[in-house]
Amino acid sequence: MTIVRIQLLGKVNITKAVNTVRFPEKFAEVKPGSVCTIAGWGRTDNKKPNPADKLMEARVTVIDRKTCASQWKPSVKITKDMMCTSEKGAVRGFCNGDAGGPIICGGFLKGIISFGPMLCGTSSGADVYTRLTEDYMKWINKKTKGML
Repeated sequence: MTIVRIQLLGKVNITKAVNTVRFPEKFAEVKPGSVCTIAGWGRTDNKKPNPADKLMEARVTVIDRKTCASQWKPSVKITKDMMCTSEKGAVRGFCNGDAGGPIICGGFLKGIISFGPMLCGTSSGADVYTRLTEDYMKWINKKTKGML
C-alpha cells in the first residue's frame, strides 16, 4: 500500500466555500431515516466520463443495515463498520470519483463514501459508506498526532 501525505503550503482561509468538518464526539450509529449531506467532485452524469467542475453536494437518507445488506447480497457483506443510504424515487447520491468524500450527519463527519451501484444517482440500490467508528478515529488520531 502506498501512503500519500498531503501538506498545505500555508494557512487555509475559512470561507462560505471552504470550511472544516467536526469529528464525532460519540460513535453511535446514525438512525435510519436521518438526512445527511454528502459532497464530492465525481461525475454528474452516467454517460459522461468527466468529473464535476465544482464541488457538488446532495442530501441523502440513511437506511438500516438489514435493508442495505439485502440489496447487496450475496456479492458484498455489509458489516457494522458500514452505513448506507438509499433514495427511492429520487435521482441523487454519489457517483464515480466521489469515493473518499464525506457523509456529514448532524454537523459531524460520520463516514466516508465507499461504493454504490454501477449506475450512480439512480433510485435503485443502496450507496455504502465506511462508518467512522471509535476504532477508526483512534487510528486517525494516531496517524495525525500533532497535525490536527
